Order: sequence, then C-alpha cells, then structure tokens
Amino acid sequence: MKKIFATLSIPALVLALSGCAGAATTESAYQALPSVCEAAPAGNNAKQIKLADESASKPEVKFPTPLNSDVTEIVQLKAGDGLEIKGGQLVDVDFIAYNGSNNEELQSSSFNGADPASLFVKSGETPDFCSALVGQKVGATVAVLFPPKDAHGGAGIPDFGLGAEDAMIFVLKISNAWLPRALGADQPAQAGFPTVIKSTDGIPGINTPSGDAPAELKVETLIQGSGDAIAEGDTAIVHYSGFLWSDGTKFDSSWDRGQPAEFEVASGSLIDGFVDALVGAKVGSQVVAVIPPQLGYGDQDNGSIPANSTLIFVVDVLGIRK
Repeated sequence: MKKIFATLSIPALVLALSGCAGAATTESAYQALPSVCEAAPAGNNAKQIKLADESASKPEVKFPTPLNSDVTEIVQLKAGDGLEIKGGQLVDVDFIAYNGSNNEELQSSSFNGADPASLFVKSGETPDFCSALVGQKVGATVAVLFPPKDAHGGAGIPDFGLGAEDAMIFVLKISNAWLPRALGADQPAQAGFPTVIKSTDGIPGINTPSGDAPAELKVETLIQGSGDAIAEGDTAIVHYSGFLWSDGTKFDSSWDRGQPAEFEVASGSLIDGFVDALVGAKVGSQVVAVIPPQLGYGDQDNGSIPANSTLIFVVDVLGIRK
C-alpha cells in the first residue's frame, strides 16, 4: 500500500520519542529559536472544517464540498500545550488525508500511537507542512487546506484518485516534536581534540590537531543539554558527521542527507566507540568522540574508511525513543 506522505515527497519515518527538550537550559534555548517558516493564514475556507465529534479518539470532521482555496489555509481544531513547533525538525503527527472535492478519506493513521508519521518539516516543501504546523504546540489538532497548486503542483495524484483541480485537506494531531539541533550551555573545548567549525548553515566541520591520534576513546561535550540521558539500548535521534583523523575526510553525515538519523544505541547495532560516547549524553548536547580503531572498524576496510582508522564523530543529541 502506498503511503500518502511518500507520494507527496515528504520524508515519513515512524518514530515516537520522549525527552525531546529537557528542563531549564535546553528548553529555554529552544523557546528562543526563531521559526524557520511563516505560518499559513487561518482562512475563511479552512474555517468551514469542523470537528463533528470532539470526544472521538480519531477526529471526525465535516466540511462542505467542494472545498478549495487560492492559498494554503489552516484552522486549529484543538489547542495544544506542549512545545511550540519551530520548523527544521522532526514532528510526529497522526493524520487523516481527504479529497477536498468529495470528502473522500484517502489515508489515515490509527490515532492510537501505533503508526504516526514523523515529518521533517522545513520551508519550501510541497505540500508545505512547515507553514501548516509552525506556531502550533504539541497536543494540538489542526486542519490544513492545501489548494491543488500547493498539494500536488496542479498535477493530481492518480494513485489516490486526486484530479488536477482537487484540493487536499489534512487533519493533523501533533503528538511530539524533537530538537532541530543541539541546544544548551556552551562548554570549553578540551586540549587535544579536533576543533569543530560550523558553516553558515550550521553543518560542522573539523580541524584535526597535529600529532598522533589518541590510543583510547576520548569524548568531550561542547554543548551541555539538560534533557534525558541516553541509556544503552535506547533508540536515539541524532544529527552526526563522521571524519577520518588521518586527513579530516568526511565519510558520513546525516546533516548532508538533510534530516536526522535514528538508531539503537547498543553494541552490535553500532561500533562500540560510538555506543560508549553516547551513553550518558543528554538530549540537547553536542558531543565529539575520537574513536580508536579497536573500538571502530578495526583492521578491516569499511567502505571509504581504511583499515586501522581513528574516527572522529560530531553528534547533536536531539531526542530519545524509550
């Protein structure tokens, strides 16, 4: 069965994290972030979308058909009281998608926590879920009316019975949101570690120090978050980049792929040095790990990583799925 978010070219991951933003430093830093996109207007067309049964666990809505608009519009059906969505982050939603011309339900999640869609919301996407969600709070339910040009570029989606002139309506319940980057208290860099250099878009690079690589695992925290600490066996949401100590070559990066990574922090799932570096790191933190070969890939080549390589990772801890 085709997934409607995949058809719309919106990355869809099934995640359910906890501990997104901790108390004090991390949460206050998050709240101070600017929004990365402009919120869609609460237009008169979207205001015709009403909750039919406010007590239902899966929202039941009614609206006149055909319903359309010249611009994307939103209406808040229920307020939330969690973190405010800023954009440039993963946001977990339960959803119902409708054809605005005939009220046909195209696809939905179960609204029981089993199968939410996790959207990486950023500006410039089609449909623009960033403008639909920014400014809303976790726990809110909103209805979004996407006109044809904003829903599918006016081309329709034949697999879902959507014609070129059909608008799309999404009912979205925001169940969780995660940090867009490390947020917390800056910490002094330690001697002997690579220097982390951030580009204008926030993607880290490094300068390695002169001299031999350390023979043991070395870990430093450059930003101290105040969220939950990662325990072995947790599933973490992180941004990371990996480099070779020998020449600074970058061999992998979630930042370069455009959205965070999710993995179980456990031996056998990751190299031992990466597990050791992340266990105990708090949500909101940025850590730098220098991993010797015996805790990395040892005496075996691994893709672009030569045998006996010392590895450097810069990691932003964005959330934990317990």
